[in-house]
Amino acid sequence: MTKAQVVLFFFLSTISIPLFADEIRLDLRYLSETTRDNLIDETIVYRRPLLSWLNGEVGVRVSESLISLRTLEYKAEVEWPIFSFLSARVRLANVSYIPEGAGSTNLLFLIRSEIAPVSWFAVHFGFGWSERFLSITSISLPFTFSRTFPDHDFAIDFGMRFQVSNRLAFSGSLATFEVINTFNLHNPFAQIVVEYLPDAKPWKVFGYVRDRLLLGFGRRDELTLGIGYQIPL
Repeated sequence: MTKAQVVLFFFLSTISIPLFADEIRLDLRYLSETTRDNLIDETIVYRRPLLSWLNGEVGVRVSESLISLRTLEYKAEVEWPIFSFLSARVRLANVSYIPEGAGSTNLLFLIRSEIAPVSWFAVHFGFGWSERFLSITSISLPFTFSRTFPDHDFAIDFGMRFQVSNRLAFSGSLATFEVINTFNLHNPFAQIVVEYLPDAKPWKVFGYVRDRLLLGFGRRDELTLGIGYQIPL
């Protein structure tokens, strides 16, 4: 896959998918990694109801270093809100490692619960299962379901959210998956998010810091700083 193809894919996604979306989220992130060059990436996620009982979400991300494109990631996800406090999700995501000419497809099944005992505080917990299909000989477009070795693991997400005022909220979480990518259980991340919600406005802005750890080695794997906004269309 060439740089021009990646740029074209990202451009077409940003102008075509919003025609079918009700909500958009845009992230800009800086990633400091211990074993590779530092990265900057852009993430766009679109969301809309598919049926009265089913929500859909698609997203695309491009990561680049100072000298080259690194990854192209995208996902398709559906969510079934079973009850007001409980939902089930299925996600199919793909990561293409452009310089290496390799890729992986990640399949995630998740049950998530969120409870708000008081108006200013909520707690959530997610538990699921992930399967990764790795292609080391070619970039996996659009997806791959062949692999040379098994790679599967549990997926977790636990966090709390504090609504400090009508405009400001803080949240913290420990998880093994984020908006597109999924990580192994020995490679979780801790995250702190600050959200600003203007009065009488349908959108919000947010910033976050994320520290991904490599358990067993006792060291940091990746530090991520991100800003973004979320707005209905």
